[in-house]
Amino acid sequence: LRSVAGSGNHFVANSDEHDVYGYSNEESSVRNMQMNKRMQKMITCAQEDMPAPIVYGPAQATTTLVSWGSNKGAILDALEVLDDVNYLHLTWAQPFPHEHVGQVLRSAQRVVNIECNYSGQMHSVIKEQTGVSIEEQLLKYDGRPIYPEEIIATVRNLS
Repeated sequence: LRSVAGSGNHFVANSDEHDVYGYSNEESSVRNMQMNKRMQKMITCAQEDMPAPIVYGPAQATTTLVSWGSNKGAILDALEVLDDVNYLHLTWAQPFPHEHVGQVLRSAQRVVNIECNYSGQMHSVIKEQTGVSIEEQLLKYDGRPIYPEEIIATVRNLS
């Protein structure tokens, strides 16, 4: 159980590794064994637990929008107006679904990345994990949400 903040109880942790019994251990062999165990959990998670990202709209479209998080609603609203456009919605980033995302983006004729931040953080992850560099981006960082009209204007090259 965790302590409630301000309750007077304290939890102390060190930076040492622990062995299979939970005891602190500084041996490099134990560290390697425990890290391998953790990384295997990530592989298993990616293969068995995490659903593939969803593509909304037509399976084959001239333009593919890619985004994550709270942009989903505005993008789905924009899809109701746009023709020949689909949307790859990313719901998790670690472990990154690189095979599925890479396959969808490499098969697209045109890709537009949509994010509510200055630097295109997810684009950086996509590029690192898939090798796909997205040339077109709609980045909004004024603290307001992205609106469907902005997405429509970007897709129609009106912005």
